[in-house]
Amino acid sequence: RGLVGSEMCIRDSLNDENEKVQGEILWALNRILWRDEAKAKFKRLPDSKVKIVFDKLKSKSESIRIRTIWVVEASEDTRGVPYLINVLGDKSQEIKIRAIWALENLKAKEAGYAIEGLLEDPSVKVKIESIKTLMRLKSAESIEGLVKKLKDPDENVRIYALWALERLHNPLSYAEIVECLKDPSDRVKEYTIKVIEELNDKNFLPFLQNLVVSENTDIEAQLSALKLLGKLGDEDTQKFLFNLTRSEDPVIRKSCLEALFMIDKFNSGLLQQLCFMENFDRDRRVRKTASYLLGEIIKEMESKLSKSEEKEEVIQKMEFIQEARNLRRILKKMAESEYPEVREKMVEMCLKLSLIHISEPTRPLYISYAVFCLK
Repeated sequence: RGLVGSEMCIRDSLNDENEKVQGEILWALNRILWRDEAKAKFKRLPDSKVKIVFDKLKSKSESIRIRTIWVVEASEDTRGVPYLINVLGDKSQEIKIRAIWALENLKAKEAGYAIEGLLEDPSVKVKIESIKTLMRLKSAESIEGLVKKLKDPDENVRIYALWALERLHNPLSYAEIVECLKDPSDRVKEYTIKVIEELNDKNFLPFLQNLVVSENTDIEAQLSALKLLGKLGDEDTQKFLFNLTRSEDPVIRKSCLEALFMIDKFNSGLLQQLCFMENFDRDRRVRKTASYLLGEIIKEMESKLSKSEEKEEVIQKMEFIQEARNLRRILKKMAESEYPEVREKMVEMCLKLSLIHISEPTRPLYISYAVFCLK
């Protein structure tokens, strides 16, 4: 009680030559200052008196400096902020980290620039704690510094920088975040994908597209970007992906089909493209992927046929899958439908397909099927 109530007691005790005595006084003062009434009394002390306490941050003893940081933090007195900022230049890693924590708890946004300077500290732990505090202080001015840490030699620092940038959600960082898909660390690449998915922001799309077509992008990063384009994509993205289905690389063509499927599986252009690539793509893997995706679409179309509010969509889309190899399956389902318009569409499709397939001399199975339909 005396420490808070008596300015003389604070001054005399902290000026004691015995460091152990100073340490015990600071420890006791820290305990007292966690009480609201003690905080209020401390904040009413004149500047000249609290300076006696804050000046202990200049002590040669690391233990004294640490205990003084505790006191400044416990007091919640913002007059201590400039003293804590000065301590960020301390040689001790422990002192710097504790000062960072104290500034965060004091919500000292004015310390943002000084804390950003610690992003270049040789200690990984100091860099990580600085990143955490800059994010929690919502320091938008530190975006540039955090972006630089995406190139830090330590993968943990790079991951924490991604974590902070995700929470700050500033589009100015998106180009550099996307570049992390090319990071040499699998952990960083996986976390980058998670960040982009969580933010779910279409402002990522142009950067993802640029990454895909860049000559400096490895195939793994290209495939990750294509998958993300599928998850975030819009109509413009579809145009970009349709153009890429003409790529010389079959892996790219295959991934483009999968991305287009994710954006809008019932897109008329995609249905036609899948039919074409199922039959004519020169790579077996691409043909197999197109066939699989068409099969999944046809399954869903079959389920829609039994729903009066969705059957019309199926009827309209039938024109675009008439070259699908698995078409007979849905035609059979349509023939069994309770809705006359569905059965009529089935007959129309069979007649149209018969005339098409009977003209294909190299495909005897289709010719037999066509003749059967015409009968």
